[in-house]
Amino acid sequence: MASIFWTMRQLKKLRRAEREAALAATLPVASSDERDAIAAELLDLAGAGRIVAADALLRGWFELTVTAKRAAGSVLAPMVEARVCNFARSHEPQDRLLAASLVMEVIQGRFKGGEDLVVPMLRVVGDLVSDDEQSIRIAAVRSLAQISRSVSLANPAFFLMLDAALAAAARGYSDHRETSILPVLARVVTNAGPALQSWLESVDEGGQMALRGALKTMEITDPAQLVEWLATPTLAGEAVRRLEQVTEKGELEAILAAGVLLRVGGRKKSLRKMRHTQRLIPASGQLSGLSEAARLGAFEWLDLKAIKDDHRLAVASSLLADPSDAVRMRAVRCVSRIGASRGRTTALFEFALDRCEAIGMAALSAMIDTP
Repeated sequence: MASIFWTMRQLKKLRRAEREAALAATLPVASSDERDAIAAELLDLAGAGRIVAADALLRGWFELTVTAKRAAGSVLAPMVEARVCNFARSHEPQDRLLAASLVMEVIQGRFKGGEDLVVPMLRVVGDLVSDDEQSIRIAAVRSLAQISRSVSLANPAFFLMLDAALAAAARGYSDHRETSILPVLARVVTNAGPALQSWLESVDEGGQMALRGALKTMEITDPAQLVEWLATPTLAGEAVRRLEQVTEKGELEAILAAGVLLRVGGRKKSLRKMRHTQRLIPASGQLSGLSEAARLGAFEWLDLKAIKDDHRLAVASSLLADPSDAVRMRAVRCVSRIGASRGRTTALFEFALDRCEAIGMAALSAMIDTP
């Protein structure tokens, strides 16, 4: 049998177009020993701008050795964006499948300068997540999940494009069932752009049910995220379930501090499903050990209809000697909204003696205005 080197010498006798076609046809069926030699010849041609050679290398990319990939990544860099986009537009399913798989290779820097091609690669994968072929949809969603974990969602250059791609993947979940996208959706839902937010507010039982399932096992590093979830119907049920279980001081502090969010987004309506809301706002001096932000935020939670007046009074009265003027002023306002009672009068009288004139005047005014 002729050696690969003899074959290469014979091929060099052919015209360039014929040699290029022969090498491109041989690469997919070559042995591992032969592949690097053929790839080297194709790289010489691709370096001269030969498209057939470049496409052959990209089609055989995942079979190349590390050494061959390193060389090819440098040579193919100037044309990789155009070639991947061309594969994505191809009528051949295997080309579109290749495009979906190459996207992450580009973004992860396998091709020199590929890190700067996030936007065009997002455009490719965003189109392919809705492909007619299921295998292509699955490959595209997997690449999208990887992209979403490796890029900053705060970058305005591609935020909307990533948002649109994630929304397309979410809408198609019932069809592709690619679970790797669920943790990504769970991570970005609180910062969703317009397309993903539209999906979250729609009726999509399959995808949203799967997302809720993913949320149940998702580890949250910032408990305040639960308060953010309350604004999205798809997430509100899981947020309420977790809020019911909060006992740790650090978690409670973060949740109370996020209380200002209750003013917007229909979050108070979502909390109507919570059975033990009052447990989130500790009385009997327990608030004094928390941050000022948490002590102020506690009053947003005290405004909820589910909170009883006697609990509001107990919490507000426990902050009579709070070092923060802002906290004591909020306490006075909280007490002033409680129905007339001996406890209310006593609390307002004590606040009227406050060292801060504005707080004392507010307490006196509330006493005077008592029905």
